Order: sequence, then C-alpha cells, then structure tokens
Amino acid sequence: MAFIDFTPQEDGFVDFNKPAKLDPRDSQSDFMTGLKDTFKQLPELGWGIASITASGIESLAGEGGLATAAKNFSVNKYQDWQKDIAATHKDAYDFDKAYDSATKEGNFGALVDFLQYGVGYAVGQGAQVLATAGVGKVIGQLAIKPAVEKMAAGLVAKQAVKIAGEGASAEAIAAATPAAIKEIAGTIGQHAAMAAYSFGMEGGEIGGDLAEKSVKENRALTSGELMRGLGATMLAGTMEYGENLIGLAGMKGKLPSPFSATEGVGGRIGRAATGALVAAPVEGVTEYGQTIAEEYGKGNEQTLNPFSISAATHKQGINAAALGVVGGAVHAGGGG
Repeated sequence: MAFIDFTPQEDGFVDFNKPAKLDPRDSQSDFMTGLKDTFKQLPELGWGIASITASGIESLAGEGGLATAAKNFSVNKYQDWQKDIAATHKDAYDFDKAYDSATKEGNFGALVDFLQYGVGYAVGQGAQVLATAGVGKVIGQLAIKPAVEKMAAGLVAKQAVKIAGEGASAEAIAAATPAAIKEIAGTIGQHAAMAAYSFGMEGGEIGGDLAEKSVKENRALTSGELMRGLGATMLAGTMEYGENLIGLAGMKGKLPSPFSATEGVGGRIGRAATGALVAAPVEGVTEYGQTIAEEYGKGNEQTLNPFSISAATHKQGINAAALGVVGGAVHAGGGG
C-alpha cells in the first residue's frame, strides 16, 4: 500500500518505514553546550600555540624538517578541536542569525537559544578566570614572596600600614608585614597568571589560523606575517587581559557602585545591577575590538580602523560583542 507524503519530495512519496532524520543539536542543552565550548577551546587554542611556535621555527630553519612535521601535526589537532566544537554549534548561537530568525521569521526561540548558550559560555569563562586567578595567587605567594620581601620594601611598608590601620603602632605594623608580603606576592602572581591566560588565548586564536593558512598554501610563513601576528596578539591580548580583570572584579562584587557600602540583599542586588551596567557594554566593545585585531593578525584585514573593515569581520565582531555583553552581565550580576 502506498502512502501519500504531503511533505515536498522529488517523487511525492516517502517510505514510512525509514526513521525521520533528526538533528541531534535540536535536543541538546544550549547552556551546557556553551559551557562545554569554553573548555573545548582550551586544547584547541593550545594546539594553536603549538602550531604557530612550530611555524616560527620552520621559517627560521627552513621547510621540510622536524618543524614542518610538528606544524602539520599541530594544525591537524587544532582543526580536530574546531570540528568538535562546530559539530554542536547551532545557527542560533550566532547573534546575527538568531536576530534575523526572530525578526524575519518570528522565531523568537532562536534568541532564547542564543541567551542560554551565552550564559553557559559566560559561566565557563568565569570559572576559568577564577581558577586562573586563584592558582596564580597561590603560586605567587609561594614563589615570589622572597623576591617581594627583598625588592619591594617600600610597597610592603605601605601595605603593612594599610593592613594595620592608619595611626597603628610600629609593633602593629611590623606584625602586619608578613601578611603584606604575602598579599603583594599573591597579587603579582595573580596578574601574571591572568596575563598568561589572556595572551595565550589570543595567541592560540591568531597563531592557529596563521599556521593553518601556511599548511593550506604549502609554504612557510614570512617574517612579516609572523611579526604582524605577534603584534596583533599583543594588542588583542591586552584587551582580553583588561576584559578578564573587569570580569574578575565583577564576579567578586568589586566594580564601582553606589551600593558598595550597602549591606544585605538590597546591597547585593544594587551592586549586581550597577555592575552589570558597567561590565556588559565594556566587555561587548572590547570583544568587538579584539575581533578586528585578530582578523588583522591573521591577514584577513588590512586595517585596524573599525570603519574600514569588511562586512565579514564586522559580523564576527557583532557576534563576539553580543556574547561579551551577556558575559559581562552574568559575571557582574552574579557577583553582586
């Protein structure tokens, strides 16, 4: 018996014995996908750093040797992680596509998917920043403490006075000195770890794509390409570092707020709201700027002027900025 299929088909019929082809991404958790993506990016960008390092050695030593083999191997691993991330990526996770789907097709669920993904992504990033800052502080207190004690006597003295309180006795200040040394060493370690994390993320992004380009074109990168990529990494990494510091301050409830001294639930809500109003736009603009720097470093843009970039880079920047806005709101909103 033949069944009529009212879904448009080439032959007008369908075999009902065959199961429908469902996209597994339709049933996945958008929040968990965003959360997982932030951690999948770590090995991806790690292989990006490995590949650009090998590319740099190849440019100095010549093609065809161990450096070329290492570059090819690293780029292959870099691409594997990109494919893994792309396998669970929905169109709605890109803000421009989610917005178009909502405004042109009436599919407002796409914006909900984007927000859920963005919140998960923000939580993952926040966890990484908190962990990096915490580990860096501990390492700093253990490894840098002796150097701080010898080389930063003036800074230690000021911090000891701050801890002991203005007008404290010499004995109280002396008693506070060990704590001051520990705090300063921890702060230095924390910032060093945050910087390494920030510049590593950008170096992996820019360097990985540059190395991938050299593999596709079957050539070594030129010194100009390497220097351009390095310069862009410094620029984008500096912006990433600043953004992460804002995110860290937001999660700790330390962003400037008229509710800083207000206690109780009201104070927390006030700090969360004002913190989100500060962090969300700042992180959004920063992400847009980072995108331009990244594309310039990869050789896809010939200018850093935001008014002269291509439509493709502008679209990438908007998508990154939208995630940045969600991230800033989540980080500061949760840390009130």
